[in-house]
Amino acid sequence: MPLKQSKYPFLRYDSFVDCLRLKVAFPQKFNEWNYLGKIDSYDVDLIIGTVKESPAESAERLAQFGL
Repeated sequence: MPLKQSKYPFLRYDSFVDCLRLKVAFPQKFNEWNYLGKIDSYDVDLIIGTVKESPAESAERLAQFGL
């Protein structure tokens, strides 16, 4: 799902959210946390809906993430 830099100025360029598979990220993977901004609820809902429709995710896996 595309995210436009014009809508989200914290992005350096137009970006894409890969909604095919859920990914687990652990805080230890990141050296430093910096708050850059947030994605609005409309786009979050679109991302969640797209993930739920992914043929690569099972109902069981979605349930693990509360989806």
